[in-house]
Amino acid sequence: MSQPPVEQRSAWRALAEHADDMGRRHLRELFAEHQGRFAAFSRQAAGLTLDLSKQRWDENTLALLLNLARDAGVPDAIRGLLAGERLNLSENRPALHTALRLPADARLEVEGEDLVPSVHSTLDRMAAMVERFHAGQWRGVTGKPIRDVVNLGVGGSDLGPLMVTHALADYRPEGIHRIDVHFASTMDGSQLADYLTRLNPETTLFVLSSKSFTTIDTLTNARTARDWLKARLLGGDRQEGVDEALVMRQHFIGVSASPDKMREWGIADEHQLEFWEWVGGRYSLWGAIGLPIALAVGMANFRELLAGAHDMDRHFSEAELGDNLPVLLALAGIWNVNFLDIRAHSILPYDGRLEYFAAYLEQLEMESNGKSVNHDGEPVGYSTCPVLWGNSAPTPSMPSISCCIRVRSPWSATSSRPGCATMTWPIPPPAIT
Repeated sequence: MSQPPVEQRSAWRALAEHADDMGRRHLRELFAEHQGRFAAFSRQAAGLTLDLSKQRWDENTLALLLNLARDAGVPDAIRGLLAGERLNLSENRPALHTALRLPADARLEVEGEDLVPSVHSTLDRMAAMVERFHAGQWRGVTGKPIRDVVNLGVGGSDLGPLMVTHALADYRPEGIHRIDVHFASTMDGSQLADYLTRLNPETTLFVLSSKSFTTIDTLTNARTARDWLKARLLGGDRQEGVDEALVMRQHFIGVSASPDKMREWGIADEHQLEFWEWVGGRYSLWGAIGLPIALAVGMANFRELLAGAHDMDRHFSEAELGDNLPVLLALAGIWNVNFLDIRAHSILPYDGRLEYFAAYLEQLEMESNGKSVNHDGEPVGYSTCPVLWGNSAPTPSMPSISCCIRVRSPWSATSSRPGCATMTWPIPPPAIT
């Protein structure tokens, strides 16, 4: 017999009853009652500290939430996700971005195929490309080394690499031929036009990043880039032997799950990087879509990024639910949205390098979790995701906080800065005085 929807189970009802009391508690009161609250509600893993002591909950709340997680089958769902089960039922495929972060000596067999060799084959091809750029050996049609790379993508093919490239800007390796990486995504062409006015076509290369290679925004910008290169490199003073095919070969790289479409567009086979249908676009920065990251910070640092993510994947796989950072963050979200009626979550990183972090998380969480039906296509009777928003603090802090106070809207905020724990806290509407 199938179980009732999660919101109709006893574990959910117990939380609803408990929320009637906790919703009236103040954080000052909770901290006064429990001097060791920070230690009790903080966890560490993979070099990160998660501070959940500012949540409006207590030990009983967490116990009830963990009971809900077990009742909903979270441990089995974690195993299924990491093993490559077809959890994406609408497209009938797994969601295996974690495979992109597996070390070369790992093994992940899905439906009779070990995915790890193909993942690392692509990483090795990326590494060879990056080495050519950083050695000054990737040259345009006039023989000059490429100095500027413009990534043309949208959504996950843009925001992920943009966010990480900006965040890790201080990790640019020394002693290399410098490559400046740029990003253009808007179909109106304004971003790209700004670059084209100041870049040298002889030393500029474009990366076309699109999972399907049919994304209209990306292909529109790609045609603009191609026309710009042709107009300036195939004009009256062109170098002997330079033709359109050579321009396409030396000034374009394609990254896609559709090699045939890349070839049809004119991307040389040896300048194609492939990823797979089982990688969701918003998770794709961990593979070939991350080429701009590797060009900016070096392949060694990109592999370190993958290793760090794999450490968290392993923690997610092995840690008990009560010590599991991703699970605890998810439970805090469920508690805030569904039981405390906190429907907005602001991301406020206190580091200028994390300027694009909030925008990336907006896409990552709201596109992943913002659903109105369950796996069976039935309407859900609960909220699946808050509205995420934010920017690099303190830029939005005062006007945002002021607005939420004035309209008496409950919201939660997450802030982070180097050397400090991540802090997430619910902010209730103030009492009117």
